[in-house]
Amino acid sequence: MRIDRNKSRAKSNNPSNPNKNVCGLAILRHLRAENLGRYCHTLPDIVYNLRKKYTVRSRMSTLAPRPISGKLRSVGFVRRAIRAHERNSCYPPCHESAQFRHVHGYLVYVNKHVLFLDTNGDTIVDTAPRQKDHRKVKSVYVVYSEVTP
Repeated sequence: MRIDRNKSRAKSNNPSNPNKNVCGLAILRHLRAENLGRYCHTLPDIVYNLRKKYTVRSRMSTLAPRPISGKLRSVGFVRRAIRAHERNSCYPPCHESAQFRHVHGYLVYVNKHVLFLDTNGDTIVDTAPRQKDHRKVKSVYVVYSEVTP
């Protein structure tokens, strides 16, 4: 699917730089990756920019699987799943040369918006915060980097 960049620039919510939307740009700034790509309109744009500096992998099937009914999970469900996943996945390294994965957080895509959660499920970056977040999650990505001891 090709993206019409002229339409994306016309619909941009960032008057100072219409090539980048505010919510994606805030996440890229938090991760110090705002200058790695020209565009930041869609989720693939954000993931593309982040992959120039970090490893970005989908975690939708692990953290927010669809139930049999086919309904999407909420942000609150994903927060609880992140806490449980991080609590259960902390293993010591097998040997000294093993690489550690430093998880920076989770990129959560809801309808026409992106937010960034830390490893405790708490919101780090959200340009449209909610008191009780019932927005439906469309995809979840983990952002991490390899660190040698």
